[in-house]
Amino acid sequence: MKYLCSRHRAALAAQPWEALSCWEGAMRNGQQAIKENRHNYARAFFGCAWELAVMHVHPGCKVNAYFAVNHLVDAGDKLCRVLVAIDCLHETECLLRLMRDYVLLGAGDSALDAPRREQLLKLYNVVEELTQLCSPVRATQH
Repeated sequence: MKYLCSRHRAALAAQPWEALSCWEGAMRNGQQAIKENRHNYARAFFGCAWELAVMHVHPGCKVNAYFAVNHLVDAGDKLCRVLVAIDCLHETECLLRLMRDYVLLGAGDSALDAPRREQLLKLYNVVEELTQLCSPVRATQH
């Protein structure tokens, strides 16, 4: 699942402060697209926000000064909901697996502080909720 072109990905990977600004804009634009019932646009915006968060929230939830796990949670949550709304179930399942991977990586970090553990619990709950959201849709397709 790639949402950013290679040029933007490279530029924003090297500039986390700029990536955070782009993340905020993508989330804002995605919300606006949802209000306008333009789900494919929302998918593109939330997908960019997700990819930016993935670039900057590293395995074990070690973060830079600009991004935290909640950026990943918020973008992943919005992206999953849009993917379900437009029936992109395979992409939704892939995204949920990635989100679970972040939970497992973070849970294995014994140096993780209490606030990060709370963020991981929030991410776990979001993944579980979204998995349940996808289950009835998947069951009706068989």
